[in-house]
Amino acid sequence: MNSEGVCRRCPKAVVMLKHTGTGNYAPIEVAPSEKGNIMVDRQNGTYTILTKGALQKARDKGHPLHLNHFASCEYARSFARTSASKTALAPVGTQIPHERRQQIIDSLASDVCGACGRVKRRRMSHCRACYYRLPAPMRTALYREWGHGYEEAYEASIEFLKGRSVAA
Repeated sequence: MNSEGVCRRCPKAVVMLKHTGTGNYAPIEVAPSEKGNIMVDRQNGTYTILTKGALQKARDKGHPLHLNHFASCEYARSFARTSASKTALAPVGTQIPHERRQQIIDSLASDVCGACGRVKRRRMSHCRACYYRLPAPMRTALYREWGHGYEEAYEASIEFLKGRSVAA
């Protein structure tokens, strides 16, 4: 995934590289920085975060060091996953009336998204567009089993999507 591009929020050139230890991808700034602490291997599409002695050795040898773009982008907080994880889900066991449970079942059997009215696959909670508007923890919660949190997760997703869905 060694794809070079520009940050979605600011004009900095970044490249998505894979961390050699964790395997996680991160946006690394293309231009070297004096404040950099990241050694980049563009051949393999990887990066390594240098600390203490290794960082000083790399600087002494004149190796170009880079920054994780999240460390310098003024809009970095808008990309943070923590805000999505704070989205409230109803606790499992919340009393959902029988009539509403039947509506949720009907929605699953339907090919119309209950949030926006677009076409969706049967047995799916939402259309693709609405599903990807949900924060990751909320999407994950939609995989709970019926009677073990699915209904609550579905209700929370509908509430979240109110006013956020794309026009049909």
